[in-house]
Amino acid sequence: KLIRECWDGEDTGINPAGFSPVAGDMRFLALSNVSGFNRPFIWNPQTGERTPIESDEFAGDMSIWDWSDDGKKILLHQLHQAIHTLYIYHLEDNRLQKLKTPAGSAGGSGSFLDNGNLHIHWNDAAIPNHIIEMDGETGEVIGSVIEFGSEVPDSVIWKSINYQSSDGTSIQAWLATPEGEGPFPTIVHTHGGPTAVQTNTYHPPAQAWLDHGFAFFTINYRGSVTFGYEFKHAIDGNLGDLEVEDIEAGVKWLIAEGIAQPDAILKTGGSYGGYLTLQSLGKKPDLWAGGMAVVAIADWSLLYEDQAGTLQGYQRALFGGTPEEKPEQHKKSSPITYAEAIKGEILVIQGENDTRCPSRQMKVYEQKLKDLGKSIHIHWFDAGHGSRAVDEQIEHQELMLRFAYRVLG
Repeated sequence: KLIRECWDGEDTGINPAGFSPVAGDMRFLALSNVSGFNRPFIWNPQTGERTPIESDEFAGDMSIWDWSDDGKKILLHQLHQAIHTLYIYHLEDNRLQKLKTPAGSAGGSGSFLDNGNLHIHWNDAAIPNHIIEMDGETGEVIGSVIEFGSEVPDSVIWKSINYQSSDGTSIQAWLATPEGEGPFPTIVHTHGGPTAVQTNTYHPPAQAWLDHGFAFFTINYRGSVTFGYEFKHAIDGNLGDLEVEDIEAGVKWLIAEGIAQPDAILKTGGSYGGYLTLQSLGKKPDLWAGGMAVVAIADWSLLYEDQAGTLQGYQRALFGGTPEEKPEQHKKSSPITYAEAIKGEILVIQGENDTRCPSRQMKVYEQKLKDLGKSIHIHWFDAGHGSRAVDEQIEHQELMLRFAYRVLG
């Protein structure tokens, strides 16, 4: 028998978190995106009463992490503009308490302890994921509860910076520099997605570059999430345009600030970040000494023909149609279109069995570059969209380091 229904309409979604932990308490906690952002609310299926949990502090999507055993407090998490923030909402007086959240990234979960403190999965650029105990009133870190499994080498922390793109849009990025005075040879990195975000997280490849004297710069280009609807959807129907403008502006900022050595800048990234590597080398060839693309996209039309059906739907959504319906846009957005302009050397690390970025489109790209007399080397590995084997990940990092040393002399 249906007692009551909670629904916000066909174009919205409700994500349930669960009933109150108190016996006999029928309050139900959930998230709704009816406002355009995920926002928490409490619903009573007996009475139908629905109470939104609102605050001017909420800027991005919220997530619900835990409900205290006494049913009086809720632990909330927000990821906005690549920054993680924790809150406690006190249900008795409808009071939101912002915790002194440490720099870094949430590992995906947290919970209340019997003494009112919190256990949180956490990491940052210098420390891998571990469990910390936080004061439940202030958010002060009391200490680590479960450490990482082995000793971690000294690592460099990341600094959040903002710069303006070509049209004045503010772009956020993370910067880390090695010991010594700049300018440094520099790695410019872009995350995959595009609907993803780079946060202040433990990133062994970045630390490897830093250990070898490179500056590391990773950009949340337009298309990234947590920066608002317009920022995320600015690239729709026109992939590889604004993103490359954002990357170019970042390189110019690095040079103007005396951080990057102008003739020793290398582009890298995986998946969509690998696509932006190849796209940047073709559209802005004078910026780069070379590029290293991992499981990348080189030709959107060939990609569509060979990739998994679910991803074909995602590609249609990004472009607003199929390659047959939008042929000029697929051509404009494909790195293979700009092959003749490439000046820097290219290393591609690609999976033979990748269903997201299938091999045929990359083999066609490779042959075209070789026919044009360009320098490209592809390392094929026997897996799919990236390797999960640690030894193979180390091998791939070594390949990129050797490539960088050779290209930069």
